Amino acid sequence: YPAYDTKQAFSDAYPHQTYSMLPPWLTHGVFRVPRDARFYMRLTRIYWKRFNRPLMAVAAFVLGIVLTTSVLVIDQVDARNSTADTEATPDTPAPTVDLTAYRRARITGYAQLGDLTTYRLLDGDNRPTTSHDLERQGLTVVPMGACHLRLASGAQHADIGC
Repeated sequence: YPAYDTKQAFSDAYPHQTYSMLPPWLTHGVFRVPRDARFYMRLTRIYWKRFNRPLMAVAAFVLGIVLTTSVLVIDQVDARNSTADTEATPDTPAPTVDLTAYRRARITGYAQLGDLTTYRLLDGDNRPTTSHDLERQGLTVVPMGACHLRLASGAQHADIGC
């Protein structure tokens, strides 16, 4: 090898120093990169390319945790406010709805998706309505099957079939 003294034995008892073809002033002096703003900008660019994806993955994970936590906290605050509002208002009985209009109604559609049951109805005047509309009016909808539905309002009730 031209860069080593081939007669050199690497031991502590060797009287000469290590032999190198490149002097120290050439490796540490003449071709040394200046540490100016350009050097640091280049290093920043190199390290940004290297660590960009892991950094973005960690930032996205932390952002997801922050958003999830904030939504959960807002929901808890809203739930506390709604329970405080219901406790502050006295219990007034819900007004009863006259169910005689629904005696001639019939079921035209039925869907059950998990725990959610939806009915489509035609009332006596052939106007379409859904079970969600009836619940918004204050009626209690009790599903009895695909072709049987019970509407309740207070002490009165009406059975609707196909």
